[in-house]
Amino acid sequence: MNTDVRIKINNEEFNLTQQGFICRDNSINLIAFDKNSATPYIGVKFKWYNRANRACGREPWIINNYVPGDMVTGDGFDIIQFVDNVQEGDSVVMFSIGDAQYSAWPVAARNKLGELGLSVAQIDELTPGEPVVIFARKGLAPGSATIVRSSGAPADVQELDVDRTVTGRYSSGYMSTGLIGPALSWQFLTSKSTEVDDTDVVSFDIVGVRLNGEEEMLLSDVSGYQDLASVDANDFPYLKISFKATDDDNLTASQLKNWIVAFTPVPDGLLVFDGPTDQQTINEGEPWIGRYNFVNISDKSFSDSLSVQTEFFNQTLRVSEHGTIKIKGPLPGDTTKFSMTVNTLGKAGLNDAHVYVNPKKVPEQYYDNNVLQLRNYVLVEEETIRPVLDVSINGRYIENKDFVPSSPLIMIKVFDENKHILKQDTSGMRVFLAPPCGSEPCPLSPVSLTSSEIQWYAATETDPFTIEFRPTNLADGVYTLRVEANDGKHNSSGSVPYQIQFTVKSESTLTIADPYPNPFSANLYFKIVIAGNDVPDAFDMQVITANGKLVAHYANYNGLPFHVGTNLLTWDGTDSGGNKLPGGVYIYKMMIYIKDKIVEKIGKVVLVP
Repeated sequence: MNTDVRIKINNEEFNLTQQGFICRDNSINLIAFDKNSATPYIGVKFKWYNRANRACGREPWIINNYVPGDMVTGDGFDIIQFVDNVQEGDSVVMFSIGDAQYSAWPVAARNKLGELGLSVAQIDELTPGEPVVIFARKGLAPGSATIVRSSGAPADVQELDVDRTVTGRYSSGYMSTGLIGPALSWQFLTSKSTEVDDTDVVSFDIVGVRLNGEEEMLLSDVSGYQDLASVDANDFPYLKISFKATDDDNLTASQLKNWIVAFTPVPDGLLVFDGPTDQQTINEGEPWIGRYNFVNISDKSFSDSLSVQTEFFNQTLRVSEHGTIKIKGPLPGDTTKFSMTVNTLGKAGLNDAHVYVNPKKVPEQYYDNNVLQLRNYVLVEEETIRPVLDVSINGRYIENKDFVPSSPLIMIKVFDENKHILKQDTSGMRVFLAPPCGSEPCPLSPVSLTSSEIQWYAATETDPFTIEFRPTNLADGVYTLRVEANDGKHNSSGSVPYQIQFTVKSESTLTIADPYPNPFSANLYFKIVIAGNDVPDAFDMQVITANGKLVAHYANYNGLPFHVGTNLLTWDGTDSGGNKLPGGVYIYKMMIYIKDKIVEKIGKVVLVP
């Protein structure tokens, strides 16, 4: 009876009496198994509403159940359809429940089961009510199926217990290499395979791989030996080889024993830093120069010059400066020296230096050797030192409200200790000039740095940033000059701008003040103030003792060192020969010639020994 039959797969019962649909009594039952995975499946699928008892057991169904009356129906659900649906090489296990009525099987069904290896003669040998388990496979020759029967008699009352393994085997296999190469040139592929018979199909696919990783099928389904000389290594420095083996008949696909790809290898380099290992500290604006060596550690030559990618990363601002240079590919065993130069302006704080030689532009054996990263290597100290502002008029530093010509040369210079951040423009420079306004100071007016009265010069390694301001034909009166200055890093020259007043007087005048200090022991000073636009033509001074003896005489009638404004002349108490005079009272007589006039000053001084 159907309740007396058990069918277990991996210890799981499939002819359940309490779940699913119990298989019909007096039937033959078939389960198909995938040839590769040995997974059981149902040969003819049914919906629950149209199964007509031809699918049974636990759900999902894997058992097809047939009695002689529905073995050949032509409705697409009979045993004929079952055999057609089973894939070539798949196994089929058949088992009877009760009296399977072998003699009543239709001729068409008997013949069709021959495709599973069960012959008509084998079916005819079965006796009514005899329990059987048949191991068949789609594609076996008729009569090759294995029938397990009971050995006792009478056969229709015997108990049959069968425990066997249905195995799966894949009919095909696939194996692929990783990247092979890089190569300067390709030569050949050769291979050896085992377990090769007439039903085996063995082939190889050859895929070219470019430096950027793009793949292209070059040769497909070629034999185990293939000439590769036609593959251009410049286009495809790498290859991938795929081995394919198929045996759909015997399920014994060939096995790869070995394969060899012959090629000429590419060169290989090693990047070395040629500098101190300790962290380097430099001033902002000072260029950092990293020196490197790239060594060819192979016996092959590079096919071209090599690109070098550089990166200088500032950790404070989280920004990078990238660059690219070209270097000569070193010969075998040789070294190419190169350097990266970085302007550190605006890169205060810790910086990393990264270098990558030949970033997969030219074929090379390994690229990992070409990368060098110097983390926290360059400490740039921020430039905060104030520049020195130097302002002179007609080549001298004037006193407040001193006299200047009506067309003076105002020279403005910005000196910076940091010679690496040169001031190259007028940013941060402001010049103001206030004209005379009677007793009240006039407001300062900015002077355009693009006016014809202004000429500026960028700083160089030897000369400071300079502005030449040449106002012309200034009216008489007191002027106020103000200058504000920044250096190339925008540091101000001071918390208080430079400011001074000067006086313009068109009438030429000259005054000689009394000398000081008097008495004196070392130096005696004569203050001479010149107004207007003219300087003296000649100068004469005599020093006489109280007895009327001339002891010193100073005269200059060519190129006098006078200028408009305050002048100081010094007498050191010596005679005309440079000898120190003895202490005592001396008479001086000074005469200065200016514009056909003579200004004279006579007085006495006391020299303290």
